[in-house]
Amino acid sequence: HLLGQQAQVFKEVQPSMDQRVRVTLVTGFLGAGKTTMIRHLLGQQAFGDGVEVVNNDIGPVVAPEMQGQTVYDLGAGCICCDLKDDLVSRLASLLLTSNGKHIVLETTGLATPGPVAAAMLDPKLAKGLVLSSVVTVVDARRVQDQVEREQEDVGSEVVQQLVLADVVVVNKCDGLPQAARNAAAALVSRLNPTASIVFAEFGVVDCSIVQPAETRRDLPATFPQHAVWRGGTVCATVLGPYPLRKFDWKMDLERLRSGLQQFAANPPQEDPALGRPVVYRMKGSFAHAGQGQALLQAVASDISLMPDGSEWATADERLNKLVAIGRNVDFEPLKQVLQQSLATPEPKAMFVSSYLGRG
Repeated sequence: HLLGQQAQVFKEVQPSMDQRVRVTLVTGFLGAGKTTMIRHLLGQQAFGDGVEVVNNDIGPVVAPEMQGQTVYDLGAGCICCDLKDDLVSRLASLLLTSNGKHIVLETTGLATPGPVAAAMLDPKLAKGLVLSSVVTVVDARRVQDQVEREQEDVGSEVVQQLVLADVVVVNKCDGLPQAARNAAAALVSRLNPTASIVFAEFGVVDCSIVQPAETRRDLPATFPQHAVWRGGTVCATVLGPYPLRKFDWKMDLERLRSGLQQFAANPPQEDPALGRPVVYRMKGSFAHAGQGQALLQAVASDISLMPDGSEWATADERLNKLVAIGRNVDFEPLKQVLQQSLATPEPKAMFVSSYLGRG
């Protein structure tokens, strides 16, 4: 068994504290800009060699952001609940097989970082790696609303992500008045007065923010249990169109942008008993008339859909893919949005959807 092998290796090697692999835990709510920030960090020479990324993303989308970098994908699901054992196994495997000196662990936006951080203290791992710092990324424009909306829940993801941080990156400050920046920083300080606060635009930060924390607070023995998909939160993935016909069905990007914007601004409600429907996040990759793929990044109804120029890694991945995350939203009409966005209308084209979080 992998963990048994690792335990034996640790008995024989007994690395000193200074030789242990550093782990930087990057967390933050959906759409805060975690992956973009990591991409910028990896591009900095001072960040150092031997950095490996472990990613736990809901509905991962093939994108060029991490090309040329070793990325281990834990797949869909919650890293602090149903994938926690997978995380320990993956880290144990890296310690046995990799020469890396630094692991950047990115959680999904719906994960609470406490159980993930506690996993780093597992006796099976603690001799080979050390939790260096917890970096939480927040959207400066949305964090106030997110905290106020979630604060009544003891398992609030946003609040826990902030409370356990060593460093809080207040992101998306581009064009934001200084008063709004100060308000976001004051909110962070109220929840976590010991955290360092860094302001960022477009996820650009200096790699010094991921250096080891000078003082690490002891983690509590237990953490509030959160319902991963509470309140009707669902992740929908839409793929198509099928049947694949040498991939000659392409999207009209303007029509697609308009349709998605309308959907996010006024999402259809699934269950009246669960309250107002909210679209948190959308992302995707699409074929279009130009070269390569067009990438979608959206938070609520703020949408960026632009040709990227990068090709798919393999021919099998050349498939239109849309991932949407929201609460109490009927996502089935998204298939019609994509159908109506085809550059060449084809009534026989079929889009299929799958769901994570539905009972």
